[in-house]
Amino acid sequence: MSALLSVSSIETWYGPVNAIRGVSLEVQPGRIVTVLGANGAGKTTLLNTIAGVIDPAKGSVVFEGRPIHGLDADEVCRRGLVLVPEGRQLFPFLTVAENLAMGAFARKRGDPQVARDLERVYQWFPRLAERRGQQAGLLSGGEQQMVAIGRAFMSQPRLLLLDEPSLGLSPLLTKEIFAIVRQINRETGTAVLVVEQNASIALATADDGYIVELGRVVAADTCANLSMKADVKEFYLGAAAPKDADPARAGLRRTARRKSWR
Repeated sequence: MSALLSVSSIETWYGPVNAIRGVSLEVQPGRIVTVLGANGAGKTTLLNTIAGVIDPAKGSVVFEGRPIHGLDADEVCRRGLVLVPEGRQLFPFLTVAENLAMGAFARKRGDPQVARDLERVYQWFPRLAERRGQQAGLLSGGEQQMVAIGRAFMSQPRLLLLDEPSLGLSPLLTKEIFAIVRQINRETGTAVLVVEQNASIALATADDGYIVELGRVVAADTCANLSMKADVKEFYLGAAAPKDADPARAGLRRTARRKSWR
């Protein structure tokens, strides 16, 4: 099966800073993929590069068999690769319904599927139906995240990029958000690439995972296998390292000791 998204050896710079250093990854159709890493590892830069917010200096981004690196972000979105940015970035003075309508801005005028998709969003997020006339800036953080995900779905994504969806949310709301992400994936077949600090829920939700350190991929596997690795347990899931662990063992342990984990 051909990959829905194929990222090959991309490098991204912020001025003199090399934020992404030759990262490669794939997302298969219908799969949920997570990218884990500490603050400053390059996760958000990676998503922004894929989504066309930033152009890579080297490498390629191929979506549905067509290169998209170098395209403007609005064109990438029109092709079906839609970003839910860190911090939600809603229109605070527009209502919930108006924010959701903005997600369908590029769709054909008069498309009857728009109304059906909106109703589906309200079914996934009943609280948004109750608050459809309320300004988005007055919602709680969890409700704003629901609007951001719903707005992205209104763009008819084939691949949904989620940047830190649990940021600032309680554990209960985090579970609720990820449950809806799984439901969207299951009911619509929409693939998901999620960057997340909460490794436990990300690994429990996703099918495949990548771990990024200092702009490089240092581990890649199914989430089931990653969850069993001693380094991942110790540095991402909070489990104690085994007493007979090899101190010379590879990359993840050596780099993680220099990190400040949140």
